Amino acid sequence: SMITGVGLMGAVIGDGSGLDYHPFYIFLAIGFGSITLSWMNDSGFWVVQRLSGFTEKETLKTWSVLLTAISILGLVQILIFSKILPLKPETKDVETAALIFEQK
Repeated sequence: SMITGVGLMGAVIGDGSGLDYHPFYIFLAIGFGSITLSWMNDSGFWVVQRLSGFTEKETLKTWSVLLTAISILGLVQILIFSKILPLKPETKDVETAALIFEQK
């Protein structure tokens, strides 16, 4: 899901010059969103299930709920940090860059 999210958002974001926020926050949101739910087709689910000694039902009740909570709390943290520390992306003005280059 992370690879799909990056591919979709990469086309939308482009070079990031038109965004009101830094692309770093988008990448963090993709990362937290990729761990939203761990189901039985996830290899991490089986690693946790085998190492913890849980049954499949217990692993679904604990590990999947824990990952969903981590994902939601991560999104909340991203929203808070994006307001506190906006990290505005640099504007890529071609004319300004050309003027700076000519002055050197």
